[in-house]
Amino acid sequence: FLPFGNRLEFFAELLAIWRLGGCAIPIDARLTAFEVENLSRAANPRFAVVDEGTHADVVQVLRSAGVTVILTTEVKAKEEAAACQIRLDADALMLFTSGSTGDPKGVVHTHRSLRARWISLHDHLPANAFKRSLCMLPTHFGHGLICNSLFPWLSGNDLFITPPFKTD
Repeated sequence: FLPFGNRLEFFAELLAIWRLGGCAIPIDARLTAFEVENLSRAANPRFAVVDEGTHADVVQVLRSAGVTVILTTEVKAKEEAAACQIRLDADALMLFTSGSTGDPKGVVHTHRSLRARWISLHDHLPANAFKRSLCMLPTHFGHGLICNSLFPWLSGNDLFITPPFKTD
């Protein structure tokens, strides 16, 4: 689980999870502990990387569910480089629907399906239009993450991300 987004650390953690062969599950940082508990039951994550803004009740719910919770500032790089575990047909992302017609459903994307999306975007959109991209969408949302953030950034372009929207 990645219960934070729209910041540099999110992308560093996402790439690290992929490099280690894991499937990342970005979730909305504004979810209640009850909602996170429901998503945890559905996805059964092994660990959650949280930031200093993650609510204590969310951390407690995750720990109660047997999820190992790691603070982003506690993640240490190993001295030796681990071999990349990315496989094209391995699960890369699980994104949850909003649940507007019932319970949220997890939609799984493989590395191959993400690559196919990015190739299609590259083939149909002018590359010079994405030299500098601003993503105002949340990174737990498919279009915000896959198209507005990862497509331009992994194509070697500049990406600017707005902080998550907060009402307070």
